[in-house]
Parts: sequence; structure tokens; C-alpha cells
Amino acid sequence: MVNKHQPVWTSSGGRLQFQSSFGESELNWIFIPSGPGLGSEIIAPLTQLLKTTLPGNIWHFDLPNDGSNLLQDHLACNWSGAILQAVDSLQNVIIVAHSTLAMFVQTLPDLESILHGLVLMGTAPDATWQKIFASYHLNHIDEFIILAEKEYLANPNDETLKKLLLAEAKNCFVTDVSSLLY
Repeated sequence: MVNKHQPVWTSSGGRLQFQSSFGESELNWIFIPSGPGLGSEIIAPLTQLLKTTLPGNIWHFDLPNDGSNLLQDHLACNWSGAILQAVDSLQNVIIVAHSTLAMFVQTLPDLESILHGLVLMGTAPDATWQKIFASYHLNHIDEFIILAEKEYLANPNDETLKKLLLAEAKNCFVTDVSSLLY
């Protein structure tokens, strides 16, 4: 039995926090904000609005080293394990995922057999974008991306992740990243 008054931690460093309960439903709604960098604080206004209309329990989920879930001993690279472990810790789970993380959860085939439902917000409706994105990405790698990736892999922390994301920004339809550097 999960103690709703304490965060539920996955072995991968994910943090599941109970927010509210409404009605007699045994559904568990896990809200996953878009990442990287955005924690569940970003979806708090939405879940606050839903707390008296959404049947069941509302949970916020923060990936390891995302948002306010800063951990020294867990890497951000094990998001899939953290998500699967969070879902597995509850019953009758419906994931409500936003943007990038909504696309990411679609790449986890193990979720299909353990989820009760999936809600995608502000994202691609399926995973067909992956081949196109991978092809585009492979054909648009430059020395800045390579250097930033090497730095991140050698020393994964917020600063090297920021450099990697900024190096990749032009592949995400941003044309001028100079204003983002400071």
C-alpha cells in the first residue's frame, strides 16, 4: 500500500507525489510534465483545477534531476526506467503526459500492458515522427553538438545538459539561440 503522505521514489530516482483525491474511483492519474528541465510545478495549476472533477487520485511525477527533483546520485538518462517504475507502483494508472514527455512515453512499449489509459497534451498523436526526426538529426550534427554531447557524457550535470540542449536548439525549429545563452 502506497502512503499518500510521503513521496514515492523509484529506484531510478523518479519522484511521485500525491496531490488530491476525488470520489470513490480507484483510478490513479499520473501527470508528467514536459522535460527536460520542467518539473511538476509547471502542471500544478492544471491539477489544482482538476482536483474536484477528475475521479480518483492525482499524482505529480518528476523525473530524476528534472524540475525540483535534484539528486546527486541519479542520472537523468534513465527516464524510461523511472516512468515504468512509477506506473508499476500504483494500480489503474492513467498517464497524462505533456509535450516532449508525451512523445517519449509513446516510445515505451512496456507501458501498453500496464497502463489503464494515456492522455497526450500538446504533442504528436503517435510516434511516427521518430524516423523523420532521427534522419533529420543525423544529417544536421555539427561540431558544437558533438562537443556538447561529449561534455555531457563525461560530466552529466545541469550545466552540461544546458549546453547540449542549446547546441541542439536549432534542430528544434529555433533559428537564433544566442539570446538563450545567458
